[in-house]
Formats: sequence, structure tokens, C-alpha cells
Amino acid sequence: MKILILLILTTFAYGKDYYPSNLSKLAVERAPYIKMYVENQAASQGGVKQSKLIANPFLTIQSGQLRSGTARGAVVDLTLNQPFPWPGKREAFIHSQELLLKVSEVDLEEAKLFISHRVNLLTFQIAVATEIEKHHAERKQRFSLVHRYLTSRPLASPRQQIDKDMIENQIRVFEKLMRQVSAKRIGLMEELILLTGERDMNVVMPWDSLPLLPQKNRYEFNLENSPRIKRSENFKRLAENRVEEARLLARPDIIVGVNYRQENIAPTNHFYHAQVGIALPIIDYGQHSVEIAKAQVRKEEASKKMTGYTLLSELNLSYAELQANFESMGIFPLKDLQRLENSFKRAETAFMKGQIDVLSFIQTDAQVHEYVELAYTSRVDYLTTLSQLEMLIGQKLEI
Repeated sequence: MKILILLILTTFAYGKDYYPSNLSKLAVERAPYIKMYVENQAASQGGVKQSKLIANPFLTIQSGQLRSGTARGAVVDLTLNQPFPWPGKREAFIHSQELLLKVSEVDLEEAKLFISHRVNLLTFQIAVATEIEKHHAERKQRFSLVHRYLTSRPLASPRQQIDKDMIENQIRVFEKLMRQVSAKRIGLMEELILLTGERDMNVVMPWDSLPLLPQKNRYEFNLENSPRIKRSENFKRLAENRVEEARLLARPDIIVGVNYRQENIAPTNHFYHAQVGIALPIIDYGQHSVEIAKAQVRKEEASKKMTGYTLLSELNLSYAELQANFESMGIFPLKDLQRLENSFKRAETAFMKGQIDVLSFIQTDAQVHEYVELAYTSRVDYLTTLSQLEMLIGQKLEI
């Protein structure tokens, strides 16, 4: 099996073909992490509906005995009271619940983005681990052939015995590296299965379709679309609305009621009357509630500014890393893997003919391996950094 296989589409497992974008859509629909935010949004929607309901009326029933002179009779009182909030108080409360709903919508949007990005990166990392694992298997196979060649020579000299021992040690190193990469791939695969709910997957990795380096101003112009900025803005608006709620807190709810009284004593008497009740804002008129709410507004304004500074700092740092990783991909293009394969073949042939020593042969292999590692890890680094930047402005990562 040749290194040329590194240039073709990578697949792992067996089953239905999936591109990374297909799997990210599945994960957004199925991941337990998303379910948590969906239910949080449902709770917020319920909060909005609940805030729009009118308070329940109070029904009071009283009965007793009335004595007038020598006459006695039963007395029944029925009272129905309906509380009504002060004008504007209910609307302010409803608006607060609607803003909390907007926060939950932003949370859900960010959760879906996170899962989409995570699955794209997972599939790419699994594909890279698969290729590196194949590469180590090829190295082990080559060195095993060399080892058989060295072992087959009769009356090996001390130098030849040392060469054989060095080759044996290299084979052990390859076995260790294969196990490490395999364990990493299996762990990544288990996470992908957990997120997507799919086990029989054959992931097709389009190596040549990685996104190109975007302009920095693309992120600078769109930072306001960041889920973190949106969340911070909604919390600021919520705090501002809480100030209005606090101002209205001292406004009394108005209680409108009707009463019916029946005195069953000759002659039977019937009384009907209406009543209006209010609370007098004398001691508690919400003065401290307003102060607390205003302080919360100032806190949220500072939080929004801090979020903006943090995002800009992350943008500058991540974009510098993105440029470096993009340049690294250019330094280690995948198309050069075939050239390295041919170079290693020449070294292998020269070693078999005794034209180069074992150290030169091992060194050539190490250089090939280092190139393969850097060619793929630079792409993982580039995609990881690009994912961080796309998350900043609330955009999906398409590969």
C-alpha cells in the first residue's frame, strides 16, 4: 500500500456515505446537547404565554347566624374580587419574558453552531488520524521487509547485526505510534457517533475543498452578529426593562369586587354592592428596586463593552494563527507526497544494495514521516482556527 493513498478520498467504517456537512446536520437534529437548549427555549416560550394571562379571581363565601331581637336567621355572604395590574405593569412584565425568550433563542442558535463546528472538525480529525494510521502501517510493513532481508543474510557481521537491531527498534516504535493514533481515532469516532446517532458511517473527506483564507475585515464587519454580542445586547435590554418594572412596582394592583349578602330573617334581606381596593404606596414604593435595576443596566453595558473587547482580541489572535496555518499548508502541499514516496523508494533500493547505511535509511523515513504529519496537522490547525473565527460571527463551517 503506497503513500499515494493519502491523496485520494479518505473513508472509514462501512455503511452509507456521508460528507462532513451531512453529519453536522444530523448532529444538530439529534445531539443531546441541542435538546437541552431546545427545552430551555420551550420553557421561555411558556413563560411568555404565562405572563399574558390575567390573574385568577378570588371567590369568598361566608355564612353565619344573625339575631335581631328574638328573631334569628342564617346569613350568607358571597364576594368575588378580580385583581387588575396597574396600567403598564403587565406589559412591562410581558416584555421582560419576551427578552428572556430572545436570550434562549440566541443560546439555541449558538449551541447548534457549536455542534455543527464540532462535528466538522471531528470528521476531519478522524480522516487525518486514519491517514496517519495507514502511513504508520506502511512504515511498519517496509521495515519488516527490510528486517527479513537482514535476517536472511548468513554470518551477519557485527555491523549488520547492529543494523538489524536498529530496524527492530524502529518497528516497535511504529507499532506504538499505530496504537496511539488508533486509540485517538476510536475516541473521536465514539464522540461522532454520540453526536450523530449513526454507527455505520462511511465518511468521504474532500481534501481539496478546504475553505480559502478569508479577509480579516470579513470578521471585523460582522462581529455584531456574534452570538455573544446578541446575548449581551438582549441582557442589556432586559435590564433596562427591569428598571421600568421597578418603577411600576409601587403602583398598586387594583382589586374590583362585587358582593352579595342574604340575611334569612323575617323579612329576608338582600344586599348588593361593589368595591374597589388599592394598596397605598407609603412605606414601600420601590425606591431601592429602581436603584438595583439601574445598577444592573450599568453592569450589562459594561459587560457588552467587555464582550466586544474580548471578541476583538480573539479575532486578532486567531486571525494571526489562521494566516500562519494557511501558509503552512502551502509549505506542505499534499501533492508532494508522491514525490516523497519516490524519494523513499530510491533510499530503500540503495539500502538493499548496500549503497547507504541504516542510519541514512532511517533518517530518510523520518523525514518522510515528518512531512506527512505536518501536511495533515497543518490542515487540522487551519480548520480549527477557521472554526474559531466563524464561531465569532455566528457562521457555519462548510467543508
